[in-house]
Parts: sequence; C-alpha cells; structure tokens
Amino acid sequence: MTMQQTPLLRVENLVVTPKNDPSLTLVNDVSFDIHPGERVAIVGESGSGKSLTCFSVMGLLDPALQVSSGEISWEGRSTLSMTPSEHRRLLRTQLSMVYQEPLTALNPLMSLGRQIKEGVPGVRDEDVLRILDEVGMRDPQRVARAMPHELSGGMRQRAMIAMAMVRQPRLLIADEPTTALDVTIEYQVLKLMYELTERMNTALLFVTHDLGVVARLADRVIVMYLGEVVEEGETAEVLGAPAHPYTKRLLAASSLATARKLVLEEEK
Repeated sequence: MTMQQTPLLRVENLVVTPKNDPSLTLVNDVSFDIHPGERVAIVGESGSGKSLTCFSVMGLLDPALQVSSGEISWEGRSTLSMTPSEHRRLLRTQLSMVYQEPLTALNPLMSLGRQIKEGVPGVRDEDVLRILDEVGMRDPQRVARAMPHELSGGMRQRAMIAMAMVRQPRLLIADEPTTALDVTIEYQVLKLMYELTERMNTALLFVTHDLGVVARLADRVIVMYLGEVVEEGETAEVLGAPAHPYTKRLLAASSLATARKLVLEEEK
C-alpha cells in the first residue's frame, strides 16, 4: 500500500455540533485518511463520537446535528460542497454502509431481493443471488423472496452486507454491525466483511468495541475518547505498545485484554 498516493477518504479537523447549541462539541478536530484496500478500525466507549464520525462521512447526520467545521474529501474533492445529486451518486457507486440494527435499516414491506436491487443501476436478479451466496446464505432464492422479519438477526445482517457490497463500493463503512448479534456469530460476520472487502479490493472502516476483532482484522486502529482521536497507528503498534492512558485502560479491561497478548504473540 502506497501511503503517498491520494487517499480515498480524507477527514480533516472534523467538528460536529448540535445546530441549536454550537458550543457543545460532539466530535472535535478528528482527522484521518483511508487508502484503497486498507482496513481501519475505530474503537472507543459509547459516546466517544465513533458513529457520529461515520455518519458525517456518509452525509447522514441527524438533521439536528451539523458539521460545523473541518473537511471531508473523496479522492481530493470535498464531499461537503457536492450537490445533492453528486452526493447521491457517490453513495450509489463508491460508498456503502452497514448499520448496527438491520431491522431499522431494512424496509419491512419489501423483499430482500428487491431491496438489494433498489437504487443500484444495472443489478440483475442473478447478481442478487450471487451476492447472497457470497455472504453465506444457504438458499439464496428463498432469502431473496423473504421479508426481513422472516430471517434471524444474523441472516438480516448478512443481507445488509449483501446490499452494501452488491455495488462493489470502494469503501465500506460498518457501524458496530454485530451489536445486536449473539457472540457466537459476531466474529463470523466481521470475518465475512473482511473476506468480501479483500476479494473486491474494497477499503473497510469499521466501528467496534472488541479489540480482539481489531487485532485480527484491522491494518490500522483509531482510538476515540470524548469526541477526539487520542491515538492512531498500525494495529500491532497501538495494541502492542499503547501510548495513551485511555488506550491502556481499554486493553486492561476484561475481555479486551486478550487483544494485546494476541498481537504480541503474532509479532514473535
């Protein structure tokens, strides 16, 4: 990976505030780059600004919030200055997102097959069946006909990944996509996203609370605390020798402590 090339995504000094109270900073001075094919994780506790950062990148902030300063650019061009039609085209062809809870993101009155095709020019029925097969659906034809409530939580999340990847985006953003899933299938879903993005050379930006997953799947990690990036770097470096006290506390906390041990063992 050549880091000197223009990044796919560049976030510079991002600040997010409520529209009715600009003095309340929810995301403060956040900056990072995502390069083609790179896999980057954002970690931090609830309320640290991880999801707000992702929704800012997608241009999908809650109407009560605003990007009050900073810049978001795609291949050197500001997304904040794009026209609505240009931004929609970017989301249709270049950027995709997988959300925390599929039931709130899926249309309950539309079959999954139709939803996968919706808004993506040129997607055929055979493309729908292919991507459903690639995300591990045992009976793609049945799933394509199914309504969201007819599937398990894990299958719904796989369907969301299919919807995001059928357009073969250049960057996939996943906002804690396994929050509502049983622990036994959490890693399977994240590994699936990793394998699909690797196969399609799609960059991946994912939000997670699990540093064990980060150690296995991420090239780089961004640590956020109280709306700010407090540490960023190569995964082995950050998890193996954390510099910031907050990162150290994350690694010391219960199940997250295993991540450092895993990285150190792999570096031997």
